[in-house]
Amino acid sequence: MNLRKCIMTGLLAVLVCSAEVFAGIEEIRKNAEKGYAHSQFQLGWIYYVGNKDVKQDYKEAVKWFRLAANQGDWAACSQLAICYDLGKGVKQNPAEAFKWYRIAALQGDLRSMKMLGYFYAVGRGVEQDYQESAEWVMKAVKKGDKSSKFMLGLYYLNGTGVPQDFRKARELVRAAADANDPMAQSSLGKIYEDGMGVKQDYKEAAKWYRKAAARNDVYAAFALGRFSLYGKGMPRNLAAAERYFKQTFTISLEQTMRGNHFAQCQLGYCYQFGIGTKKNLPEAVKWYARAAAQGNRGANAYLGFCYLTGKGVPKSRREAEKYFREIFERDKQDAVHGNPVAMYYLGNYYNTGFGGKQDYKEAVKWHRKAYQKKYTSSAIELGIHYFYGRGVPQNYAEAEKYFREAAGLDRAVAKFYMGLCSEKLRKKPAEAAAWYKAAVPDLKIDVEYFESGYSCFALGCCYEHGLGGVKKDLNKAISLYRKAAEYEYIDAQNALKRLGIKQ
Repeated sequence: MNLRKCIMTGLLAVLVCSAEVFAGIEEIRKNAEKGYAHSQFQLGWIYYVGNKDVKQDYKEAVKWFRLAANQGDWAACSQLAICYDLGKGVKQNPAEAFKWYRIAALQGDLRSMKMLGYFYAVGRGVEQDYQESAEWVMKAVKKGDKSSKFMLGLYYLNGTGVPQDFRKARELVRAAADANDPMAQSSLGKIYEDGMGVKQDYKEAAKWYRKAAARNDVYAAFALGRFSLYGKGMPRNLAAAERYFKQTFTISLEQTMRGNHFAQCQLGYCYQFGIGTKKNLPEAVKWYARAAAQGNRGANAYLGFCYLTGKGVPKSRREAEKYFREIFERDKQDAVHGNPVAMYYLGNYYNTGFGGKQDYKEAVKWHRKAYQKKYTSSAIELGIHYFYGRGVPQNYAEAEKYFREAAGLDRAVAKFYMGLCSEKLRKKPAEAAAWYKAAVPDLKIDVEYFESGYSCFALGCCYEHGLGGVKKDLNKAISLYRKAAEYEYIDAQNALKRLGIKQ
């Protein structure tokens, strides 16, 4: 058979198939009009996806999905929920989407079970309820859904909706990671990085971050950049860090095109701090604003700090407060539901007064709750509260207990404060000097790349007093205190007052 005959035979086959499909559509339509639920769903699906014989028509699709759903067809219930969820053929309505997802889930639809878990988790179309969310995710896991194992693992990791259980968390996240879920691989890397229920192991963390980064997980790429900078699990290597940061930027840029608000927030972060690209503060603000408009918590916080410090926008505490207040209310709700990350940030809001009234006792309460759920950043916060006597009686020994734990997890600021505690408690300059020396290299990286208020203040102290192997340099110290004070870091503000520097 020559080429022309091959082509003609192929075209004839396509025309025959098309005619059969079209004839099939007419048969489906007849049965749908007779009231057969499955045919109504099929016809709805044909209008939903469209083809060369039938023009895509979401409104017509919704009409047929609704007729089938009202007869109890679970597939139609699930598809109708998606239409309400995404606003296709109907006005977007999360409550109506939730209603139809629930009907489908009760009939055993796996996709709807997962969506109910998500809706309950974020309070979409229904009151937020982590326990209810966890129950639906568990049902999806029991039906063999691998992606739900990851979500349930996070619940056990944080103790939201279920009792905190690091072993179960790790098993579930590992199962999803072994199934090549990049978010699970990235989260498993985080578990080993922070030593959550396992011995802290940077090499193991890096192994899982590499797997996730190879599948374009933006957080894993960023983590590998940090590891290369700080020399965690791999040698310090600035060139490698820049490669990973470039990957972070590239992935973020690609994913923003799909409307991913997490990627939009990460892209803003890349522009703000020059991660894989040149610093561009107005561009950072633009992407933060887009992510914040979709409800991204982190983007609201970064926008708040941009307005607070006048980075990329006119300086405005009033505008900053607007963004902080919004996430304060959301974190307050999440904290009450047992989310340790929200507890930590809620403690920070009470500590600074961002988003509400400053209240050190309330700050200590929420940091303690987060610490009890093994959120180690709260160990530093509690140490600082005890060191300065904020919200609790001043107690250097108690402060040192928390700093030692955080220093053991390689937190630079905690090492700096361990030096201060060594001086206050034991009057041992050599011991203190060793802690300062251990802290300084990472503090310098914190300041150069990420402008952490903690680290700016701590490194400023080192330059003011010549600690950790750096020469005394009051001008550098003042510059660092000013950077920290921009974020209204109280100890930096006090240091500037002590030195007689106007802010």
